[in-house]
Amino acid sequence: MRRALPRLRLVAAQDRAEAGPLAALTLLVLLTAFLLAAVPRQVAAAEDDALRETLARAAPAELDLGASTTNTAPSTQLEAVDDVLRGNLGPVLTPRVTTPVRTAQANPFDTFTVTGGHLRPQPFSWLQPAHQPGLLDDVRWVRGRAPDGSGPATARTSGGTLPAVEVAASADVADVLDLVVGRTYVVHALSPQPGGIGDFAVRLTGTFEAPDPDDPRWDYLPQVLHNGERYTPEGALLAEVGAVLVDDSQLERLRRAVGTLRYEWHYPVDPSTIEPGSAAQVLAAVRSSVARAPSTRIPLEQETYREPTVAMGSGLVDLLSGHLASVRTASSLVAVVVAGLSVVALLVMSLAGVVVVVRRSPVLALARARGASVAQAVAVVALGVAATVLPAAALGGGLAHALVGRDVGGRDLLLAAGVGVWAVASCAVATWWRTAAHRRTPALRPVLEAGLVVLAAAGVVLLRSRSSAEDEGGAGVDPLLAAAPVLVALALAAVLLRLLPLLVDRLAAARSRSRGLVSFLGLARAARQPAVLAAPLAALLVALCFAVFATGAVRSVDSAQVTGTWREVGADYRVQATFIPPEILAAVEDLDGVRAVATAFVRTDAELTDTRDRGVPGVSAAVDTRAYARVLAGAPGTVADLDTLRGLAEDPGGKDDPLPVLATAAAAEVLDPRSPTADLGGGLGESGLDVRATVDRFPLDDGRPAVVADLAAVQARESAPVRPNTILVAGAPGLAEQLDAIVSRSGQPHQVTDRRAALTRVQESPFVGSTRDLFALVVPAALLYAVLATVLALVLAAPTRRRDTAVLRRLGASRRESLRLALTEQAPPALAMLLGGALAGLVLVELALGAVDLSPLTGGVGPPDVQPPLTAAALLTGGLLVLVAVTTALVGAAERRGPDESRES
Repeated sequence: MRRALPRLRLVAAQDRAEAGPLAALTLLVLLTAFLLAAVPRQVAAAEDDALRETLARAAPAELDLGASTTNTAPSTQLEAVDDVLRGNLGPVLTPRVTTPVRTAQANPFDTFTVTGGHLRPQPFSWLQPAHQPGLLDDVRWVRGRAPDGSGPATARTSGGTLPAVEVAASADVADVLDLVVGRTYVVHALSPQPGGIGDFAVRLTGTFEAPDPDDPRWDYLPQVLHNGERYTPEGALLAEVGAVLVDDSQLERLRRAVGTLRYEWHYPVDPSTIEPGSAAQVLAAVRSSVARAPSTRIPLEQETYREPTVAMGSGLVDLLSGHLASVRTASSLVAVVVAGLSVVALLVMSLAGVVVVVRRSPVLALARARGASVAQAVAVVALGVAATVLPAAALGGGLAHALVGRDVGGRDLLLAAGVGVWAVASCAVATWWRTAAHRRTPALRPVLEAGLVVLAAAGVVLLRSRSSAEDEGGAGVDPLLAAAPVLVALALAAVLLRLLPLLVDRLAAARSRSRGLVSFLGLARAARQPAVLAAPLAALLVALCFAVFATGAVRSVDSAQVTGTWREVGADYRVQATFIPPEILAAVEDLDGVRAVATAFVRTDAELTDTRDRGVPGVSAAVDTRAYARVLAGAPGTVADLDTLRGLAEDPGGKDDPLPVLATAAAAEVLDPRSPTADLGGGLGESGLDVRATVDRFPLDDGRPAVVADLAAVQARESAPVRPNTILVAGAPGLAEQLDAIVSRSGQPHQVTDRRAALTRVQESPFVGSTRDLFALVVPAALLYAVLATVLALVLAAPTRRRDTAVLRRLGASRRESLRLALTEQAPPALAMLLGGALAGLVLVELALGAVDLSPLTGGVGPPDVQPPLTAAALLTGGLLVLVAVTTALVGAAERRGPDESRES
C-alpha cells in the first residue's frame, strides 16, 4: 500500500490537470439535483394551494356531515341520535368538528286568518315551522317576546277551538308575509303527514333581528331570515314562504300537531384542520361515518311497521374526492415526464462520468503498471469525483429546498443525494471497466435488451387494458404509468441501436465506390461506433420522446378545457330561470355584442324507460335547434354535430308520431331499442321517441343520459304551453352582468353562467398551472440534455476522429471535408434516434393519456379527446436536429483550433 501511494498521486494530479470534464460533470449534477428536488416540492405546493382554494370556495353546508330522518317519533331523538352520531365520528373527525347544529322542520303550511279566509290573496303566505336549539337565545327582539309557551295552549277560530303553537319570525320575513305580532293564524298542511291532527293555530309572539346574519347556524334554516318563493308551471308567483321558529318548550307541541317532522343533525368541519397529507384520511373517516349512520336507533313511543332510519351525507365526500382525483392526475402526468427526464439526465451523467475517466486513462494505466490495484484506482477516482460532485448535489437540493414549493419530508434532499451518488458510481464503474483488463461480457447486452423489450411490451399491454377510472385509491404516483413510457422509449432505443449499424453499413457499402472518402469513411465510422456511444443516442431518443409527450399533454389538456366548458355551459352564456318571458328574450336579442340566441326547455328530472320498464334518471333538452346551431357555430367541432342538430327541425314528424331526438351514448344504452320512451319531465309526461342519431356527448347533458329534441316539435305535441326556461347566447366577452340585469326584471330566481369565466377558473387552478409550468420546463431541459449528450459523444469520439482527420489532411482533404466527416458520422444515428423519439412521443401521448383521468384538470365530464402534437413533434425534431448539427460543427471547429492542429502546422 505504501508503495502504491506515490502512483496514486498521479491520479490525483491528473484530477487537477483535467479539471474541465470534472467541472462539466459537477455543473450537470448541480442542475439535475436542483430539478429533481424541485419537482416534488412544486407538486406539493400546488396540492396545498388547490386544497385551500377548494375548501375556501365551498359553501358552509358542503363542509359538514349532515344527517336527517323524517318520522313521527318524539323530539327527544334530537339529543339521543346526536349522542350516537357523535360517537360515530371517530378520532379523525371529532377534533375537527366545530359547533354541531340540530334542527327540526315541518313541511310548509298555507296560512289563514282565524275567520277562515286566506291571510292574503295570491301570492299566498306559507309558513314553515322550524326549531334549532339555542338559536332564539342570541337574537335581538324588535317587537314582542320569545315563544316560550306562556300563552294559552288553544285558540278560538271560526272552525272551533284548535291547539295553538307559539312562534317567532324575523322582522323582514314578517313584513313580506304580512304577519302581525300578537295575532293568531290558522295553518293548513299543503301535504298532510302521518300522525298530524289537521289544522292548528300558530300565534306570532314576536319578531327579531339576527345580530350576526353571517353566523353559519342561520345557513341551516335559510328561510328564517330570507323568504323563499314558489311559482306555478306557467311562471306566475304562487306563494312566498318563510320559516318561523319555536323554542324548546313548543317543539313537542309542534310535533304532536304536525305529526311528522324532519330532523337534521349537522357537524361542521373546520377546513383549516384539513391538510394535504390528511385529506385521504379525513375522506375515509367521513365515508365511514356516513356508512354507519343508518344503523342508528331512534327512540319510539310505540312499535311501528317500519323503523325509521337516519340518512347521512356530506359535501366533503365530493370535495375531497375531487381534490384527490386532481392530485392523482397531476402526480401521474408529472411522474411520466419526470421519469423520462430523469432517465435522460442519468444517461448524460453516466456519459459525463465516462468522459472524466477516459481523460484519465493514461495515468490510470501508468498507475496500474506501477502496482496500484483496481480497487485502489477505483477508490481514488471515486473520492476525487465525490469531493466535488456530492457538494454540488447538496447545493442543488438545498437551493430547491430554499426556493421552491413546500416541505415534502426530506424526499427532495434524498433525490438530490441520489443524483450525486449516481454520478460517483458512474465514474467508479467506468474506472473499474477500463482498469480491469478491459473485461468483456458479450452475452450481457442482448439479455438486457431482450428483457427491456419484454418489460416494455408488458407495460403497454397493462396500460391499454386498464381504464382511466380504475385508480380510485390514494393520491400517490402510479408506478406502472410512470415506468411504462420510460420502458417503451428505452426499448425502442435498444432496437434502433441494433438495427442502425446494419442499415448504415449498407449505406457505407453503397458509397464505397464514390470519388471522395469522406462520406464512405463517415458512414463506416457511424456503423461501427463503440458501445459507450449508445448512451448519448438513447438520451437523444428519450429526451425528444418526453418533450413531445409533454407538448401533447399540454395541448390535450388545453383543448379539453375549451371543449369541456362548451359542453358544461352549452354556449358563451347560459341563462336559467323558471321561465323566459317574451320581453326578456327580446331584450337579450337586442343586447349589443350578442351574435345568436337560442331558447330551450331543459329538465333534469326526466326519466328514460329501460328494457325492464324502469325509469332511469336523465336529462331532456327541447331546443330551438336551428338557432342553437348558430350559437354553436364558434364551438370546437367535437362539441356537437351541427348538421344532425339541424336535421331535428327539418323533419319534426307528425303530431302523433314519436318525437325525433338525439340520444347520448349513455341514453342509448338505457332506452329500449324496440320502443324507446321517456318522461321528459316538467309535467310533459311520457313520450315515444324516434332516435335519429346517437352522439357520445351533448352540451347540457351534465354527464348523465340525455335526449335532445326540437323545441317546436315538443310544443306541437303538447296541449299546454311549453315555455322555455333557458336562453343560450353566443356573444362577446363581458356580457354576463348585463344579461343578469335584464333577467332580473322578471323578478324570478335565475342564474347566468359565463363560459369564458368557467374556462378561466379551470385554467387558473393550482394543479393546472403547476402542471403546465413543469411541462414547459421539461421541453428546454430535455433539449439541453440532448445537446450535452451530443457534446459528450463528440468528445469521446474525438481521438479517433482526429486521427482520421489527420490522415485525410495528409491526403489533401480540406477543413470543410473534415467538418463533413464529423457531420456524416453523426447524422445517421442522430436522425434515426430523433425520428424514433418523435414517434415514441406520439405513441405515448395516446397510450399514457388514455390511462389517466384528465377531467380534474379539464373541468369536463368524461374522457377528453387526445390531441397528438404532430406539428410540435415535427418542429422539435427539426430543431433538435439543427442543434445537433450546430453542436457538431462547433465542436469540430474547436478541435481544429486545438493544440494538435497547431503542432501539425
